[in-house]
Amino acid sequence: MAGLDEDKSPDSAPDAASDSNARKTGRRRAMDLKCSLGDVLDVSKGGIRVMTRNQIPVNCEVRISFLSNASEPFSMLGRVAWVHKHGFRKFECGFEFVSPQPEHIALVRELAATHQPRTFG
Repeated sequence: MAGLDEDKSPDSAPDAASDSNARKTGRRRAMDLKCSLGDVLDVSKGGIRVMTRNQIPVNCEVRISFLSNASEPFSMLGRVAWVHKHGFRKFECGFEFVSPQPEHIALVRELAATHQPRTFG
């Protein structure tokens, strides 16, 4: 497993012209997964994408809490990397984890794994 310190600063993130869907780490879609800020859309080792009703400024650091039936509640610090407005009081936000503990990343990914979209066919 690669080290957590492989994530680069926001200055080294790819620009929008190169690949609008570029990721520093692999992501996992989530379905019916919630955190203290709203609905979690996907999770990666480096952060999460959330649909929220709150407009949070870019670079703002917030505490993100998770609740699971399988574990004790836990929280992580996240920095807003980007925000896209989706209608009235609906915002899609990308959060980068700030100094995440490996066990918390494992718990978030485990939660996402139990909330995977189902495929038929």
